[in-house]
Amino acid sequence: MTAAHQAKTADAQSVSGQIELDDDRFFDPWRMSRTPNAQALVADVIRQVESYERHGKMRARKRRPVDQAIFEETIAAIICDLTHAYLSGHEDGIAITRSNRDLAKKSRYHPKALGMTLPRVLDHLASREMEFIGQQLGFKHEFADRHQRTLIWPGARLTTRIKERKLDLSDFGRSSSEEVIILKADKEDFWDKGEWIEYDETDATALLRSRLRQINEWLKQADIHHDDERNGTYGDLDHGERRLRRVFTQSSFESGGRLFGGLWQRMKKEQRLESLWIREERVIELDFGQMAPRMLYGMVGVTPPMADAYLVPGFGDPQGFRDGFKKLFSSLLFAEKPLERKPQGTKELLPNEPVQVLVQRLQDHHPQIAHFFGSGRGHELQFRESEMMVEILLRLQAKDIVALPVHDAVIIPSYAEEVTRKVMSEVFLEKVGIEALITTTS
Repeated sequence: MTAAHQAKTADAQSVSGQIELDDDRFFDPWRMSRTPNAQALVADVIRQVESYERHGKMRARKRRPVDQAIFEETIAAIICDLTHAYLSGHEDGIAITRSNRDLAKKSRYHPKALGMTLPRVLDHLASREMEFIGQQLGFKHEFADRHQRTLIWPGARLTTRIKERKLDLSDFGRSSSEEVIILKADKEDFWDKGEWIEYDETDATALLRSRLRQINEWLKQADIHHDDERNGTYGDLDHGERRLRRVFTQSSFESGGRLFGGLWQRMKKEQRLESLWIREERVIELDFGQMAPRMLYGMVGVTPPMADAYLVPGFGDPQGFRDGFKKLFSSLLFAEKPLERKPQGTKELLPNEPVQVLVQRLQDHHPQIAHFFGSGRGHELQFRESEMMVEILLRLQAKDIVALPVHDAVIIPSYAEEVTRKVMSEVFLEKVGIEALITTTS
């Protein structure tokens, strides 16, 4: 096999004359075996590599226990991720770093499999004697839009073993050592994604991690199936697509905290409802309606005086502008200064008036909570929302109900609607102080 990430064609050149390379699929160092069959494959490869080292007299002494553990974990991650890629139909090579600058990093987010041991392990696995992987070293591409990273792919001996063992995607999961509590720095501007930053371990962070790992363990063993339209298959939802993490923002564990990582979160709502099955049941989605405004009214101890917070009078048919005012409302909660223009994507959704006029109309419609607009409290509201969602998931687990979170909504088997509504209502009333609005989509 040769690297797939060469020039697409001469026609794929950019205006500047550079060749456009395909996007790389990056190595996932957290992939692991979860069944005896997959574990046996990894153990076999480790034995083969150790035998190769002994035969070639490549080591003067035995590895220390800690080094041996890293050596085995590195081999396991490479073999598991390449096997997963092979079973997923990914024919192109997987990009992987060999940079000392990358491999020498020390961080709670950095996997042991991406350490200084990695280059030697890759070379062993790719050797003529082993042929467990193929490898093309990265190089500077003079005519492309970027340099080519090192690529690896399953070698002949690995693909043979995959077939002999009749492995499938359900044989693989993700390492429990992966950090699931993420703390991000403040964004410097709109385009800044926020750097993941280190933090000290405390009782509070340990509790956050413990609660989320309890949810992840529950989802890992749950009966969740998925219709994969791309491959035309129906089967167990990939265990690597079930693991959730909480992402906190603005360098604070009281900011953000939403749950990310589930495959279902990247689907459109219609796709989720059509392609997901829980315990062989069709799923439905229960959403908290008007989450942000109702939370704000709860914070000031007032029941919302209107049925729909986003139906703002004064511009013809309010229903026609509802989606626009909903986006404007949200933008105002994250803004820390007056808006100078309409939020992105709302030009056709809002009345043809200056943004200052629209903001004033929204403030007049919500005088009790207008002081929150422009206060930057959106991240705090996300934290409160995420805390409620974690509590809801744990309470549903205690009732033997599998629920998949999507920010302020849950996906559940259809038979669990009544119980789930009750749990969501109870948690919202406890945390916010007013009744929740819950809608069902099926």
